[in-house]
Amino acid sequence: SVPFLIRLFPVLLTKFVFLNFLAFPFFVDLRRPELLLNNTVSLYLPTEPGVTVGIWHTVPGSRGAEAQGKD
Repeated sequence: SVPFLIRLFPVLLTKFVFLNFLAFPFFVDLRRPELLLNNTVSLYLPTEPGVTVGIWHTVPGSRGAEAQGKD
C-alpha cells in the first residue's frame, strides 16, 4: 500500500525523505549561530539593491581559540 501511495503522490516521498517541514532544534535563532555552534559567526553581504545574502563562517576547532575575538 505504501508504494502505491508514493506512485499516486510522489511529493510525499520527498517530504518524508528530507523532512523539510520539521524545524529541529526547536526555537533556534539561526541569525545567531554562535549560541549553538562553536567557532561560528553570521555575516550578511549585500549583493544588489534590496538583496542581502546571509552566510556562516565556521573556523575549525583547532583554530577556534586563535580566532576568538577577531572580526
